[in-house]
Amino acid sequence: MFKDPISLLKFEHAVIRIRSDMALRTLGCGVGWTLLEELHSFVVGWHARIEDVYVFPLLGDEVKPFSNDHMLISKYGDAVIKEKRKDWAER
Repeated sequence: MFKDPISLLKFEHAVIRIRSDMALRTLGCGVGWTLLEELHSFVVGWHARIEDVYVFPLLGDEVKPFSNDHMLISKYGDAVIKEKRKDWAER
């Protein structure tokens, strides 16, 4: 299905966008928070880690802002989920 790891990462980006939209639309009920927590766990535990460890070092310093974004996603996402703040999640 995927010709190379970069194609897989691009596909994951599309899935992340769709799943985050689904989670945000359903935050009014319990399933939305579950979806958001699962998505956050995938992004932080797998997707961002693969980019940070294997892809970004090949691209040099120009991608440092993306690695910083991953740290922000991790910390901010943890706080959103812990506090269950819909107004924070929408950002």
